[in-house]
Amino acid sequence: MRMILSAWLCAMALGAPSVSAAQQDHAAHNRYSSQLLTAINVYRVKHGVAVLEASANLDALADEHSKDMAQAGHPSHDGYRERGTRSGSPVCVENVGWNYASPEAQLRAWVESPGHNKNLLDAKITKAGIGETRSYVTFLACR
Repeated sequence: MRMILSAWLCAMALGAPSVSAAQQDHAAHNRYSSQLLTAINVYRVKHGVAVLEASANLDALADEHSKDMAQAGHPSHDGYRERGTRSGSPVCVENVGWNYASPEAQLRAWVESPGHNKNLLDAKITKAGIGETRSYVTFLACR
């Protein structure tokens, strides 16, 4: 019995797919982004504003910008007009953040900032994307 169990454990270990660091980072990024969008939508509903639909295109644009900010080493809105054009939408808003421990903490910081809060509650926007790289976060939402 012991040999059978040992052989089975060995086979499982050899046959089990390994998860790379990049895959783990991607999964963590998706969790963070998903949790932040959910928190934003809960906040919008509490204030009588419709939920935002997740957009793969806006996710990609937001993710690209978060990577740029991480590489530069500071938050910015550099390239905002270009992201708006590339979104294909006539109306977009953007919030960026850096170094918040959780999606909830990031949302709280935006809620406490009048300009960021205005963007979160903009009734004209209907879809959103979120990118997060090394604690740099971009929320891009458009009509």
